[in-house]
Amino acid sequence: HNTIAVLDDWVRKLKFHGDTVALGTYRGDVFLSGMERPDTVWAKLEGHTDEVTALDFDGAHLASGSLDASVRVWKGIPLTMSPEGYSEHGEDDSLVFHHRAEVTGVHLAGGQLVSSSVDGTCKIWNLAANMCEQIVEVGEPVTCCACSPETVPDGSSRYLAIGTASGAVTIY
Repeated sequence: HNTIAVLDDWVRKLKFHGDTVALGTYRGDVFLSGMERPDTVWAKLEGHTDEVTALDFDGAHLASGSLDASVRVWKGIPLTMSPEGYSEHGEDDSLVFHHRAEVTGVHLAGGQLVSSSVDGTCKIWNLAANMCEQIVEVGEPVTCCACSPETVPDGSSRYLAIGTASGAVTIY
């Protein structure tokens, strides 16, 4: 086993992409580390003002959601360790989207971001246009979301699964 990072904060969320690991913290920072150089954190992403509750990678982007009701899609960050070493990134290095309450899930797929919140919504964001394309009003706190792969076996469009505080899971 390898210890890949030792932070001065609680690690609340973890997400792998290849050998890279994103670490979301209680204070709202996101760190990048990985297996290629154990004990090395090569990037710190600052922008959330509260605990990181959700993380996702899609190969080109890293998305994070927080108790501060924001979703950030980090751009221009090193998804692998760069020869320059450690780097810090702030608010100017991310697209920011908002909910009315805590974010509970994020999912990147096909140029879109899906986010869920205890505000009772799941939002579908167009990353290229930097705008919300659709809001799914659920009517109760949404606790998680997930998307199927870009194409599903029957050739239809992607599915969206939404989990709620009452225990219901609805597929759209």
